[in-house]
Amino acid sequence: MSESFHLKAGDTSPQIEAVLRSNDGNPVDLRDAEILFRLRAPRGGDVLVEELAEVVDEDGLVRYTWDEEDTDEPGRYRAEFVVEYVNGDVESFPNDGYHDVIITS
Repeated sequence: MSESFHLKAGDTSPQIEAVLRSNDGNPVDLRDAEILFRLRAPRGGDVLVEELAEVVDEDGLVRYTWDEEDTDEPGRYRAEFVVEYVNGDVESFPNDGYHDVIITS
C-alpha cells in the first residue's frame, strides 16, 4: 500500500508521482505505453478523474498534473495509474491497493 498524498482544495501542486513496480518489485518498462490516472471516491465510488498521465522515465516513473476541478471537493479518495501496454494488456498500479489521496479545505 502506498503512502497518503495530501493537498488542499483547488491546488494543482504538488503533482502526484509514482514508480510503477511489478509484483517482483522491479520498475515496469513503460516504453510506448499509455498511462491513465484515475481518482475515485472510496469503496468503489464513481471515477471522478480519468486523464492521461505523463511518463517521466520509461523505467516506471509516472506523474499526473492536477487540474483545479480535480481537487475542488475536500475528501478522501483512491487513486491508481492504469497502464495500457503496446500489446494491448492493461495493468493497474499500485497492484496491492490504491494511493490514498486526501484533499483538505
